[in-house]
Amino acid sequence: MSYHLPKPDFQHYTKDYTIEQGTLHQYKKNDLVGWRLKFTADSDFPNSWREQWLGIEIPNMYKHNSNINIMLSGGSDSIITSLGFLECGYDVNHTIILWKDYDHITNAREVKEAFKFAGKHRIKYEVVEYNVKDFIDEWITDPKWQGYSTNIMDQSAQMWAVSKVDPSLFTIVSEPGFPDYHRHENGEFGFRTDLDNQQAQEIWRRFKFNGTCRPWFTSPKATAAFFAGDVAEKIIYDNILNLPVGSTTYFPEFKYKAWSLMSGFNIEQYEVPKTSVQMFEKHKWLKKWHKAMAAGLLNLSNISLILEYSANDFQDRIRNNTISDYWIDSSDWYHPPRTHTWHGGKLS
Repeated sequence: MSYHLPKPDFQHYTKDYTIEQGTLHQYKKNDLVGWRLKFTADSDFPNSWREQWLGIEIPNMYKHNSNINIMLSGGSDSIITSLGFLECGYDVNHTIILWKDYDHITNAREVKEAFKFAGKHRIKYEVVEYNVKDFIDEWITDPKWQGYSTNIMDQSAQMWAVSKVDPSLFTIVSEPGFPDYHRHENGEFGFRTDLDNQQAQEIWRRFKFNGTCRPWFTSPKATAAFFAGDVAEKIIYDNILNLPVGSTTYFPEFKYKAWSLMSGFNIEQYEVPKTSVQMFEKHKWLKKWHKAMAAGLLNLSNISLILEYSANDFQDRIRNNTISDYWIDSSDWYHPPRTHTWHGGKLS
């Protein structure tokens, strides 16, 4: 059986972070021509991302969107968002989701942390329950979701859940987490992103969700401070996380420390093993998700394209105010796209 990807419209999915449509319907790296990633940053930025985030970005969000709703999973990304608003003295809404496999809660560990956090800080929250089966069934049968499936099933589940919340609320989902910096054998770092992460932004824009999917990149100054501020620079040049060769900042043992350094909050205390939707009971639902993908019931994730490019070059361009001209295209990619499903079935 052959599979054909639709041509999604990756043109503009947030105010300051754009992607240009290209050719995504082939499986070989050399065929993926025209798909380019553009970052918009500002060389006039504070050295501290925390300073920019707490002093300007969060107050601006709160000023213009008083009915803010944070999707509080209990993981480090959502907790750091909530801590930011608490630090600024803002009392905002939170939604805690119980993902259920009939009577079993599939994200039990994270939810436990979410309730502990909510009790400790006395924040406002509501609890909603969704069955994983209902999510997958609707995703397969509702035409609006076709073309947006990802290898990371949790991400699709997140987007589906956002479509269920009150649209009058300005909802914040922390997607993705800390940047994925990979340390190579020569000691240099590459910054990675992938098609799955870009898709989340496109879903947000296409369905006109009210809110933001990436609270870290809310302005060109915030983007610049996040990637090229003092802490970010030390992570790259001084390797203050002590990343071994072959490891990435996305690994839990480094991600929580990185978040603590970047934000000034003790995020390491919230590190918990993930259960989540896709990790539940020996990947039960993730296996079903990828089997549906291999059967042609879920589109687009035939490729989970990985882009990686020089972190040093990226930071230099930000500091030299040339980032607006920085398009990352196929000539910058270090890795070919993955062409296998998670459970090993080949897609082409």
